[in-house]
Amino acid sequence: MLNVLHVAGIARLCIIATAGTPMVDARSSRARLAREVRPEMNPRIRRLEADYRELRARFDGDPNITITPIGPMPPEKYQLIYRVQSLRLDGSNSPVRSNMTVVTLTLPADYPRGKPYAETIDQVFHPNFGAYVCIADFWAPGQTLADIVASIGDMLQYKKYNIRSPLNAVAAEWANTHAASLPIGNVEIGSFGQSVNVTMGSVSVVSENEGGTA
Repeated sequence: MLNVLHVAGIARLCIIATAGTPMVDARSSRARLAREVRPEMNPRIRRLEADYRELRARFDGDPNITITPIGPMPPEKYQLIYRVQSLRLDGSNSPVRSNMTVVTLTLPADYPRGKPYAETIDQVFHPNFGAYVCIADFWAPGQTLADIVASIGDMLQYKKYNIRSPLNAVAAEWANTHAASLPIGNVEIGSFGQSVNVTMGSVSVVSENEGGTA
C-alpha cells in the first residue's frame, strides 16, 4: 500500500506540474529563432553593403587606386592607395611631387547621417588636408562613398581645392599664387568602368615599388 500511494503521489505531482506549465507555440518559437539567426537588416547595414558593391563596380581594375576593406563585412573602414600625383614638403619646406598617397577612410557610427572621416599616413601639402581630410564643407547622406573616393583623388592632384576655409593656410596661399600651374595631374579615378583591387581580410602590405617621390 505504501508503495502504491508513493507511486500515485508522484503521478499526481507530475500531472500538476504538467498542467501548470504554459504551452509553447511551435510556430512562434521557430519565428523567434529565425529572427535571432537572421536579424532584420537595418538601413545603415544596407548602406554599407551598397557602398561596398558600388566601390567594386566603379573601381575594380583601375591601376590608379587599390581599395582594401578593413575589419568585418560589410566594411566600416577602408585603406585607399592612390597612385596619382600629389604634393609633400621636403626638408626645406618646398613642395615636391609624390606619386603615391595612402588614405584611411572610416565610416562613423552615425553614417550616413554623419560624414566619413578620412586621414592620410603622410602629410599631404594641400589646402584641405591637415590632421584629417576635409572631404566636404556640407555633407548630405545622399552623397555616395564612391564619389568621395573619386573626389579625394581629384583633391590630391589639385583638380579640387578650397582656399576659403583651408585646413592648411600655407598650402592655400601657395595654391592661390600658383593657380596658373594647377592641377598637377589629370588622372580620372574610376574611369575604367570595369567590374579597385578590393581584397578581403586584413590590410595588405604596400611594396616599395608602388610609389615614390618624383
